[in-house]
Amino acid sequence: SHNRAASPQAWKQGEVLSIDSGGNYHGYIGDLCRMGILGEPDAELEDLLAEVETVQQAAFSKVKAGTLG
Repeated sequence: SHNRAASPQAWKQGEVLSIDSGGNYHGYIGDLCRMGILGEPDAELEDLLAEVETVQQAAFSKVKAGTLG
């Protein structure tokens, strides 16, 4: 990474790992973000995931062919 130094930190059970990457090629910009958890998520993470799912579904419901904005 250009903005982070290497670290001896190890991924531990129950911790969330976030990977964010992006690039620019001839004016095309891409961005990718992925998250994972080592083991099973706790109740707080399950609640947050459900909230994200609700927001995403609300946004997706507005996406239709020919819709502007």
